[in-house]
Amino acid sequence: MRIQRLIGLLCVLADVDKITVQELADRFEVSKRTIFRDLDTLNLAGIPIISYPGIGGGISVIEGYKIDKKILSTDDTRKIFTALKGLKSIDNDISVNSLIAKLLPEEEADIGSIKVVLEYDKKDEFEITQKIDASFFQEINSQTDTGLICFYTSSLSSVSNLIFGVLDKVRVVSPPELYNDIKCRLKIAHGFYKG
Repeated sequence: MRIQRLIGLLCVLADVDKITVQELADRFEVSKRTIFRDLDTLNLAGIPIISYPGIGGGISVIEGYKIDKKILSTDDTRKIFTALKGLKSIDNDISVNSLIAKLLPEEEADIGSIKVVLEYDKKDEFEITQKIDASFFQEINSQTDTGLICFYTSSLSSVSNLIFGVLDKVRVVSPPELYNDIKCRLKIAHGFYKG
């Protein structure tokens, strides 16, 4: 759990100019003291985190510092992907699927992955990020009120379960098999309520 939070902190800090410790604590549902310990851990790992005191202050990664996203070789990524698929077969946790989708680059579609594209209304973005990682969100056009969520999966059934939880906030664009599965599940659910 702590590793996931540390990676999450890195992602948040990479995406924002400045954020307060309280905002981080609220976002990760932990105490401010826990966030301070996590920031110390990241600092010890060599991530240059700086704080800005006072009103309008916050925490950020030093300007100009970049995290090398290609730390892992293609072979390393494949091995981690295989291990995660094994973990998923034991524990079908949504966070494991999310991690698999982050690791799987677009060129790796030959590993039996399926590209999932969802459309969402920008006003629902915050609520959707409670279920789907924000790194998958893409803005179509700043003029429109909709955006896309794109990721890869090897299991449509787990994605179907995930989407069923946010069905009022997203629309399945592709693949058609996922759309049909959701449609079938809705039909069954409506049958239960009709009696």
